[in-house]
Amino acid sequence: MRFTATRVSEDFVNRAVEQATLSGWLVQDGSSLRCGFGSPVASRTCDSLAELPAALDLFRDIDEPHAPLLTAFSSVPFDRNGAFEVVIPRFQVISDDVAGDWFLAPENETWSETSEPARPSLLPKQVSFRYSPSPDHYAAAVAEAVERLREGTLQKVVLARSCQGELSADINTSAIATRLHNLEPSCTIYAMPTPDGCRFTGASPELLVSKFGRSVHCHPLAGTISIEGMADATAYTKWLHGSPKNRVEHRIVVDEIVAHLTDLCDSIVADNEPSIVPLRSVAHLGTDIAAVAKDDVTILNLLASLHPTPAVGGLPREVAEALIDELEPFRRGAYAGAVGWFNALGDGAWWVAIRGILTSGPHFEVWAGAGIVADSDPIAEREETKYKMDSVLHAIGLGTLN
Repeated sequence: MRFTATRVSEDFVNRAVEQATLSGWLVQDGSSLRCGFGSPVASRTCDSLAELPAALDLFRDIDEPHAPLLTAFSSVPFDRNGAFEVVIPRFQVISDDVAGDWFLAPENETWSETSEPARPSLLPKQVSFRYSPSPDHYAAAVAEAVERLREGTLQKVVLARSCQGELSADINTSAIATRLHNLEPSCTIYAMPTPDGCRFTGASPELLVSKFGRSVHCHPLAGTISIEGMADATAYTKWLHGSPKNRVEHRIVVDEIVAHLTDLCDSIVADNEPSIVPLRSVAHLGTDIAAVAKDDVTILNLLASLHPTPAVGGLPREVAEALIDELEPFRRGAYAGAVGWFNALGDGAWWVAIRGILTSGPHFEVWAGAGIVADSDPIAEREETKYKMDSVLHAIGLGTLN
């Protein structure tokens, strides 16, 4: 199969983005956009993350003169042994500051909007919701995790809770994406289908890994403070930099990522001091990590090694995941997984799938997690999850619920 590439207008790009948020695949950061829709021209089901590097073969039967442009997408679950699908959508729009705006489609095919997609509008009011686990049970789970950590087997574990609800009408995922972008303009907006027919839409602040040429970058986040009502950044900056608990939590993540990169990269450099990453309702500690990929290492090799990092799982990985299975009353699925894209060159970018909302008709579910270390306070960690849910709940017209 051969694809053609055509330059398109900004209006065309906007309509394609809306279509992708409603029914396709979207990854949009501050400088670039990749989105796709329509029936896939190629797809592969991976039964585990270990099978992902072989998905580069999806491009094998495509006669593609635009290799840096044509894109494959996926939403990888939190569970490394969970199944997921990798697809090359039939119609794609690529936009960035260097290449410009392009529409890609199979030769002799065009995209015809069969109907005008629903425009972003006010979302229906909330009807009902519940937490899983309840706030009290979540705090108890954190207390149990702290006891395990003090036994010395674990260094860190991330425990999450969810909010499940139902609105008065079907939820407009295009409206969610627009609101998330307005609420968190520094985050990467993503929208993906899930294997069970739901939509997963979110605004991730955390770059898991990117690779372009041999240049590799990661930007892990760990360590959090609520900044609700704080107009002056000096106070929360001083608090985060001076918090032993948050600095330990953050350092665990950075050191583990560097350790995994060592087998696949050369010249690994991580900032000595973390920076402050402010969002709408919270601020995080963040560290830039740069490296040079070894020969024949692809973005898929990097992802398969790194995911999940201790920013969403824990350390040691297997011990932490066993405790997560024990203490969380749900399966995470796409939450805390990875969303992103890659091309035929083995380049691409992947973000940690947090600050997202899973939707199906009028039903929704959001999650938030907190990094637990030996001196964590259960009530403080519970409050942290509330602040993290705030922006996502606002995107569907709700404030923080509890």
